[in-house]
Amino acid sequence: LVVSFNINKIATDPVTVTLTPDADINLDGAIGAVATIEIPADLGSLETFSYSVANPNDLIDEEAILQHVQYLFNSADLTIDGFTPTALNVTLNDNDVANVIRYVDYTNIVEAIDVLEFQIELTTAPAQDVFIEIIPDEQLDMGFGAGESITIGFSASDVVPGLLSVFAVAVDDGIVEDMHIGKLTFNIYSADPFYDDETLGILNVYITDQATTGVSAEPASASSPINVFPALSNGAFDIQINATIDLLQVYNSIGQIVYAEEATTIGNHQLDLTFLASGTYYITAKNQSLQTAIPIQIVK
Repeated sequence: LVVSFNINKIATDPVTVTLTPDADINLDGAIGAVATIEIPADLGSLETFSYSVANPNDLIDEEAILQHVQYLFNSADLTIDGFTPTALNVTLNDNDVANVIRYVDYTNIVEAIDVLEFQIELTTAPAQDVFIEIIPDEQLDMGFGAGESITIGFSASDVVPGLLSVFAVAVDDGIVEDMHIGKLTFNIYSADPFYDDETLGILNVYITDQATTGVSAEPASASSPINVFPALSNGAFDIQINATIDLLQVYNSIGQIVYAEEATTIGNHQLDLTFLASGTYYITAKNQSLQTAIPIQIVK
């Protein structure tokens, strides 16, 4: 970006224009460094002076940010000395492709009823393992209690990294309240520099209180695609399937598929998960027109 300006009077003495950029702007020198322009005395008011504004490519996918360049004029000409024009506003738009992508179909859930499901994907195979810490606030539970974080990982040995599914439920706090917001924060760590500085913005989850919906946390009705009984067991579950299911999967709390079954027909079925360790799991049912997830607990 080339910026031009002129002084609308003839200066009787030399003028030094000091340009002070914000931290992400380069003015023909080091990023964030102050630059100066020297203007000789007695130049006509139509004389134009220019400088360049640049932003180095940091290889980080990020939102557009607003930066500024401040001006200060110094001169023995007291009609100019100390003049501070309005700062130049510069919007820096990113040109990097995200290395980590989050796919979310919906963000509105009911306390203790609905399960938020989303997927995370790496766009390229990492040179080193990538770990993503997901931190819920006290409104959300990801399988280890309200506010307790989980960490999912992508291995450098994966030539084509796959999608990892992540689940969260809103905590029933017993308080009658309007729609409120839960937040998921993401921290990404890796020895691969293309991923270590990667950002994944906060995910806002819009939570409806049970008391305002007239819905309680009883088992789902036959209108649901699947019902699971009981919600807590040693791993033996009965599933009532009310619509043709192309794929039935069970995920653990860090998004790994631990069981899968194809082409499940309508009717009652037994699901044996007794081989799994104690913990929170999510049963998902998918076909061309629906996808649902139901949390279960295995206790041994």
